[in-house]
Amino acid sequence: MDGLRAAPMFMEMCRRDPDFAKSYDCRQCKSSVPVRIRQSRGCGYEPRIDPARLTVWQPPSAGYAGPDLTTCPGYACNLSEVTEAVVARIHWSKGNLAAIEHNEDLRDAIGFSIAPFAI
Repeated sequence: MDGLRAAPMFMEMCRRDPDFAKSYDCRQCKSSVPVRIRQSRGCGYEPRIDPARLTVWQPPSAGYAGPDLTTCPGYACNLSEVTEAVVARIHWSKGNLAAIEHNEDLRDAIGFSIAPFAI
């Protein structure tokens, strides 16, 4: 859920600041950042550590009122489920999700994924 909650603001931050985006590139991070630091940032590729020691990026408080993130947004926002929900939300906002109209399971799954964006 972290990826769905963080995606709107995280993607906007990446769009505005290419250096910010580079610092959350998993491939680059795994090759240049020590494991302990990645763990403290909530890296999804590393074993979890004590939540009290996490220093995970948090969305700006203006516009976000959800719980604190516990997973690195670079990892969480690039999960396939999150990217699919982002694309589905774009289609939903234009009224173009007719393709799933007759598939109840798919409609429910996408609806659940889009819900965090519809606030």
